[in-house]
Amino acid sequence: MADATNTLAGILNLGDANVEIEVSNLLQGTPVLNAMEAVPSTHGHTHKYIRETVAAGGGFRAANAGISNSAGSIELETETLKFLDASWEDDVAIAKAMATGKGGVEAWIADRTRRSLAAAFVTVEKQFIYGDQAPGLTAGFQGLIDVIDSSMVVDKGGSTADVQTSIYAIRTSPVDAAAVFNGQDGGLIEVSDVYNVRKVDGSSNPYSAYRCDIDGYLGFQAGNKYTVGRLCNIESAVTDDDIAELLSKFPSGQQPSFLAMNRDALLYLQLSRTATNPTGAPAPFPADAFGIPIIVTDQIVSTEAVVA
Repeated sequence: MADATNTLAGILNLGDANVEIEVSNLLQGTPVLNAMEAVPSTHGHTHKYIRETVAAGGGFRAANAGISNSAGSIELETETLKFLDASWEDDVAIAKAMATGKGGVEAWIADRTRRSLAAAFVTVEKQFIYGDQAPGLTAGFQGLIDVIDSSMVVDKGGSTADVQTSIYAIRTSPVDAAAVFNGQDGGLIEVSDVYNVRKVDGSSNPYSAYRCDIDGYLGFQAGNKYTVGRLCNIESAVTDDDIAELLSKFPSGQQPSFLAMNRDALLYLQLSRTATNPTGAPAPFPADAFGIPIIVTDQIVSTEAVVA
């Protein structure tokens, strides 16, 4: 798993906001994001990195005999970071009304900011998985689905349109799958102090509102084809044999850091283990498969299209 000092929680910058926020609590609803490495961009809003597509080779040779070793193949990838904006504005009258007897306006502002940050992280995690394909956002950065090599895909065989899900095997490190943030800004997402702004209603009458800026530039990198594998077209069942086939796609020295799936896929796997349990008792919900930890997230959907 990712080193704690290099995760999103480790580098999240809440600026000078007068808000007490426990970052690890915010990320509980986005466990894949919480497990990902985070690296600074190489050129501000642009990130350049080397992606290995074919490994270099070597061999033995006799004395005075040459050898032609494969140089492998690498590509220079350039990713443009995308701007995430989770800022909020609310009428001061709402804040003061809701704060009565509940810790005052400051407590209400803290809760409002926490909710906006948590929602932003959900958006980011979904983008990490699906990129600009639905349910990801076209204005966002590329995701796992965009970089999966066809040789790293296992087809479970589901064929009903828009009721499929997938299990993703993800390897995260500074040179594999990682979140990319604008290092020149000093942090992943910045949260400002809350300040007053002037708003107007539908009749052009003014009123005061509180505003908090929550934003930052984000991107994604995938260092080589062994960054991610996918068990796709899961419709109604999945077994450990299916996961074993997926894991067999990875070299022994480059096994995935974790398996990401949703609750439907976890249930399918649990049911397959119950059917083979020699005691006849229900199997517990799996925490791992072949020693690879399982992360369960609601950001992987069960409405994926059939993968051809």
